[in-house]
Amino acid sequence: MAHDLASQYPGVKQRLVATIRKRNWIKQTTDIIQQWESLLVKPSAQLPTDRPIVLIIDALDESGDTQSHNHLLSILAHHTRKLPSNVRILLTSRPLDDIAQALRSRSHIRSMVIDDIPKSLIDHDIKGYISARLNQIPDFFVDANRLHFLVGCSEGLFQWAFVACEFIQGNGKLSTPEQ
Repeated sequence: MAHDLASQYPGVKQRLVATIRKRNWIKQTTDIIQQWESLLVKPSAQLPTDRPIVLIIDALDESGDTQSHNHLLSILAHHTRKLPSNVRILLTSRPLDDIAQALRSRSHIRSMVIDDIPKSLIDHDIKGYISARLNQIPDFFVDANRLHFLVGCSEGLFQWAFVACEFIQGNGKLSTPEQ
């Protein structure tokens, strides 16, 4: 997250570089709280405050073991308030018990289950995603049914839409989504 912020905001980059020059060991420490404070919280003071900034942690349940989840969950539950008020964190995960338990009943955390989101909204977002990804393929969407077909095949899964778009973009021989 720190790297991504530094690549977008020069002030964050300068603060991050200064921190690493002074405390190079911070890159290798296993103390995730020290890394959070030094590499994210302190440099985030240089972020603009006139617009929202979203940090994304995708598929937490698929990264590391329960102990590493617990360290990160502890930070999210107890230390995120140190970030500027315009910074939000979007966390995606399957609803594992340890993750749900750690984030439950926190006033600064809003939890949503994807099954509670209307399918029409998910399909709308997937349609927009596929359209944006494949709009550079000449005449691909001349037949509107192609887009509808791909959205339907996704069954509400963005990962499926991503893989399908990657496949379609990478194979010049493909002339219809059915192939």
